[in-house]
Amino acid sequence: MSMSCAEAEPQWPRRRKEANMAHYISSFISPLGMILIEILDGENNPVLTLTTEVMTGHVAVYHGDRIWRVKADPNWSLGDTALALFDLAHEADLPDDLRTLGLAALQNSLTKLCARLASATA
Repeated sequence: MSMSCAEAEPQWPRRRKEANMAHYISSFISPLGMILIEILDGENNPVLTLTTEVMTGHVAVYHGDRIWRVKADPNWSLGDTALALFDLAHEADLPDDLRTLGLAALQNSLTKLCARLASATA
């Protein structure tokens, strides 16, 4: 029995302390294309956010008071949306350590979601 992406459970937010103990990662990815990756400081304040803005139809990267946005196509798959966020984070003027951490969190969350979807359809 096969399961569509719409029927699969979303990956619920999770927080974990990174090895350097300076940042936490909060992530949410749904098979429907919603993405929220936040890198939080030790006091749970966001220092980097990679997200989809459903109401405005954009993908965006937030760092401090700066925002980088690009218009999203409503026909994009989850992979297309993630790739747009990945490209946008590379173009944004971010500290290298935060960029690396944000992109690793995005990749890790997508890998876990894909594994869950694959096991649900097996």
